[in-house]
Amino acid sequence: QAFKSRGLEWAYQMTSLGEILTLPLIVLVSFIGQPRLLYAMAKDGLLPKYFAEVNSKGTLFNGGLSMGILCLAIAAFIPFDLLDDPISAGVLLNFNATCSSLLVLRLQ
Repeated sequence: QAFKSRGLEWAYQMTSLGEILTLPLIVLVSFIGQPRLLYAMAKDGLLPKYFAEVNSKGTLFNGGLSMGILCLAIAAFIPFDLLDDPISAGVLLNFNATCSSLLVLRLQ
């Protein structure tokens, strides 16, 4: 809205398009890694062993199915306008934590 309020309609349109194109990709990438995260936490005893089970094909089916159902429920019942900012903030915090962790590891 900052660009639009200053009369820069083209910049507003460009950032809106960028958000529409990238946000679903970020959510998809976050969803892809979630079963592996649940697996690691279950192996450490932080979550039920249900999430650490690997099926006959070597996939983490339980974690993927559980997260798929949860994401489906959230997408079905919560308007996107309410999810937009928390998703962006969560991605920003994740990248920040990753970069900070790498700096700490390099300095040790």
